Amino acid sequence: MNISPEWRARADRMFEAIQKWSDMMKVDPPTAIAGSELATDDKMFLPMPTSVVTWAGVLHAVEHLDAFVKFFTTSQIAYPTAYYSLLRSALIGGASALWVIGPDDPLLRQRRALTIAVDDLRHQRKSGKPAREFAEDATIDRQMELIDKRLAEAIEAAERAGMENAAKADRWQLQTTDIIEAAAGYLPKESAIKMSAAALLLWHTQSQIAHSAPSARLQSVNRDSYYRAADGTLVGRSVLDLDTLLLALSAAVLYVNQAITLFRQRAGVNAS
Repeated sequence: MNISPEWRARADRMFEAIQKWSDMMKVDPPTAIAGSELATDDKMFLPMPTSVVTWAGVLHAVEHLDAFVKFFTTSQIAYPTAYYSLLRSALIGGASALWVIGPDDPLLRQRRALTIAVDDLRHQRKSGKPAREFAEDATIDRQMELIDKRLAEAIEAAERAGMENAAKADRWQLQTTDIIEAAAGYLPKESAIKMSAAALLLWHTQSQIAHSAPSARLQSVNRDSYYRAADGTLVGRSVLDLDTLLLALSAAVLYVNQAITLFRQRAGVNAS
């Protein structure tokens, strides 16, 4: 790949941060100090507390960012679209974590953590039916009973939190696009407005790639590479746009960095 010194310098700064986070994920996660904001949030739903929901998003994001760095730096192959699958997952994890931990209002944090917990339990329950096809004993049935119990407890917690339509929580629909847009509001002010639009654009583009949309491949074709094949077919060559890749990386890194910063702040843990 033909990488400019300027591009490499900007990327290396993010690579260093990602390595630091990756090392952080290899030790026990920070625990909310008693009496801290996050410790209070956790009491709303102990089976899947706010701190766990938030840190799970951070961990998911960092794992994919670390995989991206290792894949990109060791392969040195300019895959036109494959890198975005990793960055898309990183963006989801970082945005979800920031969406939960970002608000100053504790009730809003607790409600958002509950929303993700309910969505998680719903997806676990959906996996039960196909999983039964492979089970040779009652293990899956016992797991489904526990999931139903946890879902009922989450609905009770949602009612205590005064959430709208709490009784129908098992039918809530979590919209990732809305989460990414709302989470941008908790980024540093100098980044929030610009990154909100950029992150949404990247999210939609990366979703097209993840779903193998023909337009995603066409958008990666170098306009100067088109030619007519012998049979008259118009053919073009896909290329990796390094500037767009750097922007996608920056978006995920910004969300993760702010999520970790606010997590530590609300947990009463000093930054290291």
